[in-house]
Amino acid sequence: MAAPSGPLSGLVPEALRELNEDDIRRRLRPAAPTPAAAPRLSPPPRIAAVLVPLYRNAGEWHMLFTERSEEVADHKGQVSFPGGQSHPQDADLATTALRETHEEIGLDPREVRVLGLLQPMLTVTNFWVTPVVGAFAWPQTFHLAPVEVREVFGAPLRWLADATHLEWLEREHPLTGEHVITAIYAPYEGHTIWGATARIALQVLEALIQGAR
Repeated sequence: MAAPSGPLSGLVPEALRELNEDDIRRRLRPAAPTPAAAPRLSPPPRIAAVLVPLYRNAGEWHMLFTERSEEVADHKGQVSFPGGQSHPQDADLATTALRETHEEIGLDPREVRVLGLLQPMLTVTNFWVTPVVGAFAWPQTFHLAPVEVREVFGAPLRWLADATHLEWLEREHPLTGEHVITAIYAPYEGHTIWGATARIALQVLEALIQGAR
């Protein structure tokens, strides 16, 4: 399916190299203690958050991904962002994302500078997920929880913003019945980024692009 028209169509990917953390922060919505209301479904969606980790390497921004193990309950072997279900003791959704990231890949929450949030989305596994964007210093040592994560890898924002690396599929959302457009990236170093993870990556890129106009 041809790529739908949208903010990526007019992007010069190289421009992403020039952004600093303040630029990114201004283009994301401020952190909020509670997410937008979840859809009314039965059973109700589970509230969750993921961290979209950004870092600079070789003069440009990268986005960090995880590849899930085959032992997890959902999304076995798929590319994802670190994160999970919110706990009652979590102060807010940023806390959820940072806690889960620490548990999964060993990234210290004190090393992450939260830059903002994205709009929540409903996954096919009935999670109402809020993406939390944060930056951390590179290089970094990770300690993976082998039951949950098989590998971590980073991809340049410039590569992710190149529309020639994307294909689009139309499908029916299994929970709502709505027709949705699903993005799937060409393999990057043997990893395929697609589904909710690709949607979140594109949300980040669209926020950065729209803020620049």
